[in-house]
Amino acid sequence: MHSKTPTATPADLARLRRRKETDLYQPIITAFAAYGIHLERRNAGRIVIPASGGRKARAVQLGQAGASDLIGWTTRVFSVSKDGCVRPWSLSSIPADQSGGTLRLQGTVVAVEIKPIGWTPRNRAEQVRHVRQLAYLDRVRKDGGLAWVIASVDQVKQVMEGRT
Repeated sequence: MHSKTPTATPADLARLRRRKETDLYQPIITAFAAYGIHLERRNAGRIVIPASGGRKARAVQLGQAGASDLIGWTTRVFSVSKDGCVRPWSLSSIPADQSGGTLRLQGTVVAVEIKPIGWTPRNRAEQVRHVRQLAYLDRVRKDGGLAWVIASVDQVKQVMEGRT
């Protein structure tokens, strides 16, 4: 017996488009945690500290421009046999007997940029920021990390199960 995949109505899509990035942070962090990926919210931007006590107002940069909304890590496990063969494992499937091989753990950086469903840049500043964010994700990938633009908890599942 096959279950029918639910179809989103126009009202459902409109509601999802109204969601803010900030509404998505914790649910997405929780969804990735179920797959062994540990993420933390990182703020980037600029704040202005108002003038007080005879000091001038000043701007302070928080984080690196273009840095992802969520930064974290995951652990990759692999074994190296005596003949140099490398075999990846998941944390839950490591065999008890490595037959003389060496088990290794490798921490891997993870970067996630969150963009709500239907998001598009509204002005030149948002376009520039988005280009910087995509460049940041590309640098993470080129250096061996994992990086995604994620719009929903459902998309986390799709990415982690290799369907996107």
